[in-house]
Amino acid sequence: MLLEELVERAAPDAAQGIVVVEGSEHLVPFLGHLAERVVAPSEAHGTVVRIGAIGTSDVEESVRAAAEGLGEHDQLVLAVRATPDRLPVSVLVETLVACGLWVVEAAPAPARGVGCAFVVTLDDSVPWRSYLLGDMIPSTERSVLRLLAERAVEGLALRAQGTAFRKRNRELTLELDKAHLALEKGEAELGQLRQAIADRDAAAEADRSVAKLLGLVAVHAAELKDVTEELRRAQQAERGTRWGAQTKWAVSLIRHDPIHGSSRIMRSVVRRTRDRFSADQRYANGATSESDDGSV
Repeated sequence: MLLEELVERAAPDAAQGIVVVEGSEHLVPFLGHLAERVVAPSEAHGTVVRIGAIGTSDVEESVRAAAEGLGEHDQLVLAVRATPDRLPVSVLVETLVACGLWVVEAAPAPARGVGCAFVVTLDDSVPWRSYLLGDMIPSTERSVLRLLAERAVEGLALRAQGTAFRKRNRELTLELDKAHLALEKGEAELGQLRQAIADRDAAAEADRSVAKLLGLVAVHAAELKDVTEELRRAQQAERGTRWGAQTKWAVSLIRHDPIHGSSRIMRSVVRRTRDRFSADQRYANGATSESDDGSV
């Protein structure tokens, strides 16, 4: 409900005007068309509707200040900053009772800086509003019984709902904690799975690298085999050429000089054998010297 509606209900035609309590001028824009009925306190005569803003930290002092000088038949609209779910119930009730104020109506009044509002008065003859019926009811014994029943029954229901809400809140908190644990476990398992996939991919890549390397080795081995075969054939061809030349030389020598040719051939064989033996000896001596130098 808008603050304008509450003030309009509390401002009967007989009211002389609307008086804004000092320090509550910021509420005037929320009065809408009723703002033109706002008068200064010095200009107010007869029954008026007063409007006062109630903060959150100084509730008792604000209520007392707003109710100071309230006429016997005036009505006071208390615009409370706190929302209904954050009302300082005990302090507010004790202050209203201590000031002798009757609560005519209470309702949410969402606006900037306003959470709810109370219409109060010192006049016990002002009709009360049944918030369950939404109608004004006369100030009779039956009305008192109804309002007391409304507040008792609703209070019990609200307390039970609050207990159920707190219980459900605890259950939801436990479920949320379990969900967090399950999420952490799932994230850990996901991390392990990702690591396993990474390890598998790395192993597969290593296998591919090894297979590629083995293929290269096989190719080089085949090339080496071909080169070795060609070298063997070249060596055989070279030996055949050398021995063929020597054989032709020996046959020609014996043909032209049968007597001395054989001697020359023997001397050549001996010389070649001696040269090869000397070469082998030099090679052996060289290998021995290198071994001795390495040991030092």
